[in-house]
Amino acid sequence: MREQVRQKLENVRSKGYIVAGTMSSLTGYFAVPKGSDDIHMVYDATKSGLNSAPWVPSFTLPTVETLLDLLSSSSWMADLDMGEMFLNFPLDLKVQPYCGIDLKPYLGHTRGLAWKLWVR
Repeated sequence: MREQVRQKLENVRSKGYIVAGTMSSLTGYFAVPKGSDDIHMVYDATKSGLNSAPWVPSFTLPTVETLLDLLSSSSWMADLDMGEMFLNFPLDLKVQPYCGIDLKPYLGHTRGLAWKLWVR
């Protein structure tokens, strides 16, 4: 799993989603198994306080009860994996200093400080 985490971090670094920069807070991250031979990276901004900062009144998540009320015997449902979809959107410049990540545990060969800044 360690090698898979390293590959995922190297992927986002090589695509320019994380870059060198000045930050005042780090976000955590961890891997979750995805099937028998892959992982899903979870980037957790809870401890930095970032998760509680955005206000998005137009984005509501339905409850299970709400969803079940909309289904019938002829309903179709699907599970869609959006992959790197959230990385298509740049982070506001005011938020970026609170979105640091420490790559050293997995990419220790990185030159200089291993703290990088999420820009996506």
